[in-house]
Amino acid sequence: MRRQPHGWVRAVEGGTFSEALIERLNAVDAELKALRAEREALVPTPIDLPEDLPALYRAYVADLASTLSDEVVAGSAADELHTLIDTVCELERTEGTSRARYPR
Repeated sequence: MRRQPHGWVRAVEGGTFSEALIERLNAVDAELKALRAEREALVPTPIDLPEDLPALYRAYVADLASTLSDEVVAGSAADELHTLIDTVCELERTEGTSRARYPR
């Protein structure tokens, strides 16, 4: 992320600076270059996903729906959900736009 120069950057560019400031800026610049090089050298670890992942997910969701349909589970699950959810809003979609409506 790059930001706009601060006042001290303009002071260095304009020649009103101290040697200590220049040394520190050079050190920070070297550290930044080293960190960027380190980031570029990172190789993400490949993740092996099962080929039938969509089917596994559908089976998981079906099992979850079946479990939550049980009256004994549904009550306690609803209680837990109420502790997790602060607000439910309605998303209104029209051609090319979306708008959320929040309850008052």
